[in-house]
Amino acid sequence: MVIGEHQRFAAALIVPGFAFVKEWCERKQIPIPATNEELIKIERVKNRIMKEVNAVNLDRFL
Repeated sequence: MVIGEHQRFAAALIVPGFAFVKEWCERKQIPIPATNEELIKIERVKNRIMKEVNAVNLDRFL
């Protein structure tokens, strides 16, 4: 969801696809915690999400 589209400082609400994130963790041999809240606190998971955000932002401005 984008808030403030076409405004100077737009914001986005990012909701991870937890099934995908868990599959990704399995492929990367990252232990999967019991809750989604704990899952998104893992630094490698946060970095992976930011990689996607940065890619989308880069595409938008090229």
